[in-house]
Order: sequence, then C-alpha cells, then structure tokens
Amino acid sequence: MLSEGMLWDATAGLMWCAGRDWRLGGAPPGSGLRLPCSWANFLDSKGAPMTARGTVRLTDGFGVSGQILTATAERALEFTKRTGRRPCLAAVLVGDDPASVTYVKMKRSRCDTTGVDSRLVQLEAETSTARVVDAVASLSADPLVDGILVQHPAPDTVDERAVFEAISPTKDVDGVTVHSFAAMALGMPGLQSCTPGGIIRLLDAYDVELAGRHAVVIGRSPILGRPLGMLLLASVFHGFAGFVGVKNAKVPVL
Repeated sequence: MLSEGMLWDATAGLMWCAGRDWRLGGAPPGSGLRLPCSWANFLDSKGAPMTARGTVRLTDGFGVSGQILTATAERALEFTKRTGRRPCLAAVLVGDDPASVTYVKMKRSRCDTTGVDSRLVQLEAETSTARVVDAVASLSADPLVDGILVQHPAPDTVDERAVFEAISPTKDVDGVTVHSFAAMALGMPGLQSCTPGGIIRLLDAYDVELAGRHAVVIGRSPILGRPLGMLLLASVFHGFAGFVGVKNAKVPVL
C-alpha cells in the first residue's frame, strides 16, 4: 500500500498516480492497457478495493523528448552561428561493457541529429584512476569541449568519484559532481542529473502539481535517486507552496 502521488519510472515512460492509497494490479478486461504495472487498484483505509477509482494519467515521454530535441537543435544552431563552431560533447568510456558501449553510441547518434559534435575518449578497462582523471581534466581544460560525460559504471578498479570530480562544473552535463548536486539540492543555477532532470521536465510538461504530495523514490544512487529527491524538494521551495516528502523504502507490493 503506497501513499498518494507515487512516481513510477517505468520502461515506457513515467506514470503519475494521484489519489488515495493504491496497490498495483492487472488492467481490467477491455481496457487496452498492456504495459506492466500500468493499472492501479485503489484501496480504502482498511485495504479493501474501492468502487471508485482515482485519476490515472499515462504521460507521453517520447512526445516531450521530441519537443526538447527540437529546441536543442535550435539552440545548437544559434550557438554555431554565434561562435563559428558547433557545440561539442565529449564522452569518456572506460572498458568495453556492452551496455555502456551501446549507451555511448546512442548519445553520439543523438548529438549528430541535433547539430552537436561528439568526441569519444575510450580507455582500456585496466586504466588506472589517475590516467582517467588526467583524461577528464584535459577535456575540462579544452575550450573546444562544452560538455563532458563519463559513462557509468566505471570498472571496479577505477575511483568513479575521483573521476567525476575532475569534470568542470560548467561542463558537467550528467550532473554528477558535488558542485552539481549541491546546486540541485539548493535550487541554484547549475546542471542537473539527466534522468532526474528528465522526470521533472516531464512532470512540468503535464502541469503536475507537487505541492502537498508525497513522492516515493525507489533507490538512492548518486546519479538518480538522490538527485531526484533533491530536485523534488527544490521544486517545492522555488515553485510550489508546500512540501514533498521523499522516501527511500522497500515496497513489498512491487
């Protein structure tokens, strides 16, 4: 049983369920809903199913992302006209983890479609932390590089935090540095962690009112769960008259 206003980060996008306590269940016959966990059965205070359901909205993450990509391409073109060069995103990949290789390829492809140059720095899995830090520091000092991302996770032999902190805060497009985290927590100007930032953008696009809600954040990783909690809290203090409680908890019904 979960409190009202749970954010569910599903494979196909984000589902916002607003209403009373609810438990995940199957879609009713004829509903046409085929996504896993795409239906919520609302319960009363004693845990019994309610006859009336609350409001459930399925949001279109692909549609919102398309708008963001269009705007990104426009800003990239303006940057190119103003500076005489295209903006450049550098990716640092340590090792050859198949999933990481795929993610980097997707990011570079997205750069190409939005008018952004991409640069790949690929290092062997056995590369020392010092060498990775040096590579990132070099990109931070390069005036022709505008953004840096270090593909996560790095091999166990690499101190990922030390590598992250070598990224200039002004180029930290993944929002992984201590500086970026503090900016997210305090609602100050800075770059946001990508997935948490995307979740907030999606909620904003659908005018989801957060004031007075409780948000359940499943997981507390430094690149997703924790930054999302900070962004939710900062949203309340700077855009809403209320409080969002962020809970990291095990949820047996899931």
